[in-house]
Amino acid sequence: MVTARKSIAYNSIFSLTDKTYTALSGLLLIPFIIHQIGVSAYGFWVILITVSGYFSLGSIGISTAFEKYIAQYLALNDHKTLNRFIATAFYASAFLGLIVYGLASVFASPVFHMLLKNTTFDNYHTLFSMLMLSVVMSIIGAIFIAVPRGFQRFDIVAGISMAGRSIYIFCTVMLCLKGYGVWALVYAQIAYVATTVVCSSYVAARRIRGFACLPQYFDWHICIETVTFGAKMFISLCAVLVTQSFDKLVIAYFMDVRSVALYDIGARLIVFVKDVPSFIYSVITPRTSELHALDNVEELRSVYIRGTKYISIVCAGIIALMFPVAREILTVWIGKTIDPFSIYIFQVLLFSTMLYVTTGFGTAIGIGIGKPGAIAFVNILMAVINIVGSILLFYFFKTWGIVWGTALGMLISSFIYYYILNGQMQIKQWYFWKKTLVFPVLVNMCAILVIAGVKHVVGYVEPIGTVALYGIIIGNAAVIAVVNVAALKISGFVTLSEVAHYLPFMKKYMQTREQLA
Repeated sequence: MVTARKSIAYNSIFSLTDKTYTALSGLLLIPFIIHQIGVSAYGFWVILITVSGYFSLGSIGISTAFEKYIAQYLALNDHKTLNRFIATAFYASAFLGLIVYGLASVFASPVFHMLLKNTTFDNYHTLFSMLMLSVVMSIIGAIFIAVPRGFQRFDIVAGISMAGRSIYIFCTVMLCLKGYGVWALVYAQIAYVATTVVCSSYVAARRIRGFACLPQYFDWHICIETVTFGAKMFISLCAVLVTQSFDKLVIAYFMDVRSVALYDIGARLIVFVKDVPSFIYSVITPRTSELHALDNVEELRSVYIRGTKYISIVCAGIIALMFPVAREILTVWIGKTIDPFSIYIFQVLLFSTMLYVTTGFGTAIGIGIGKPGAIAFVNILMAVINIVGSILLFYFFKTWGIVWGTALGMLISSFIYYYILNGQMQIKQWYFWKKTLVFPVLVNMCAILVIAGVKHVVGYVEPIGTVALYGIIIGNAAVIAVVNVAALKISGFVTLSEVAHYLPFMKKYMQTREQLA
């Protein structure tokens, strides 16, 4: 049985629900985990997850092709090739998963010996072996997880993801309370991956016409095409991973796991925050792949410009919401006095990460139309700047300088990617910037300067109660909300009719308002 795809607006609602649930649960879990296992043990867990991410690159990015080709074959109504593609992707992923586990078994010991030389943790080998089982499971099951995404049924995707996340939360809380320490997080990760893979496999079997993931359906031509596409994205995946985690490896090597934990506390909240505006990216790739297959260039340009504009409004607003009250937010989140290093990391990464997030629409479109070259180029550039900058700045400014390698990498690569993609989409550079980022960035930068000035005049009094902290955060949010709504309404940067084009319930609102008028 083949399920009809849903609209971008419909899918976006469920994608947002999933992202919000994941972000909120993470926000609640991290402080709980730190209090249960300690700061140093948490830093050790961060290193385990980071290193496992590097070993997962052994899958050579093959999973990045899954959504594109599933959506493409559905758009062409080619169910026979779709079934051959799924079978081929499954067996290719299984082969690569075994290679990944073998590489981890051989090289994990020297890697951890180098990174953990300043710590007393000595049971990393068994922990890491178990953690890599979840990585291999996710690699092998990636094709099934991609099926509802390729079908553009993000209601199903959200249901599976939230079910897996709920299992993860339950296992983490129960096992941490029983004193399992880092093992609790490893077991919870395995349970999460197993849940999502099993549920996705069941959906694929029920929803795909003639589904039969048998060896005789393996097709070498499809395999080569899929691996080739994945290889093009592989460098991008490497670069993104470096950007997200290289700083932690540098800190682990030169400092200790406690410093890694302090860095992660400042950076982790940014990870949760960036997932909220990026909820729509996951629904864009299959849609743009479909538009590309139908040669609808004008709609592709419209999705790119409008989408980037909307996400820029959100990201610029998030910066203004959080930067002036970074100390208060982190204190409320963790529940105790925050190390100034964590606050510093949070503020530096907030600006650069939110700008980088705005490129998500362009990235999704680049993947959807089968042109990942520009993505690979700017991500390589980002990784090089990150690696070189982090190491050099560490020697000059120690741990306080490392984060700027990451920040500069994201800022520079974002501007360059926009320049390249605008050329590919045949959109004038200044027209793009005027229609997307310039206005929301200027409005919120002015708001930040005013609020920062007021806080500087008033000063910061310690200790300060929890109620007062919430009051400061909510007050700042109210000011930013009023400023943004007023600016958008007065300028006409976004109109109701424009929003109604994408949100069905807004169309009904506009029609009702016209009738009343």
